[in-house]
Amino acid sequence: MARIFISVFILLATSSIINAIPLSQGKTASYPIAEGKTDSYPIAERSYPIAEGKTDSYPIAERSYPIAEGKTDSYPIAERSYPIAEGKTDSYPIAERSYPIAEGKTDSYPIAERSYPIAEGKTDSYPIAERSYPIAEGKTDSYPIAERSYPIAEGKTDSYPIAERSYPIAEGKTDSYPIAERSYPIAEGKTDSYPIAGRK
Repeated sequence: MARIFISVFILLATSSIINAIPLSQGKTASYPIAEGKTDSYPIAERSYPIAEGKTDSYPIAERSYPIAEGKTDSYPIAERSYPIAEGKTDSYPIAERSYPIAEGKTDSYPIAERSYPIAEGKTDSYPIAERSYPIAEGKTDSYPIAERSYPIAEGKTDSYPIAERSYPIAEGKTDSYPIAERSYPIAEGKTDSYPIAGRK
């Protein structure tokens, strides 16, 4: 009987000691995309990396939003710049309100305010009219597009005139895709309009 009492007392004392140890000491908010893993990605507050197959934390300056791939390096980026730095520790100095994707280069892409091109493997600047959002692929040509139009121009210098509040993907065509307001289709090699219910 005395042995049972002593055993119970030892178990209770051990449990109290274990519970007194802080388990979450030094942890911060985590924002991971865990791919096929059960690991937790501890990431500093206000950092938004995609950590792929690593448990490393990506310390990133406030207001910077890079995708750090397979590295523990920090990508210091100027405020209001949003590049994707791929496999490099270089900083991409980009003018305020410019949003290029610089791929495998340390060059800066000087782009006019309110222009949003994707410059791929080039140091050329893509001068684009205000409020135009083309993807210029491997060309230095400018894609003049009407205000509030959002086409993807692929390997062409043609302009895709699209009605206000329409958001098509025009592939290898100069046709305009007139689409009803609040519709967001992908029009592939067709001139048809895809009317979609509002707010979907």
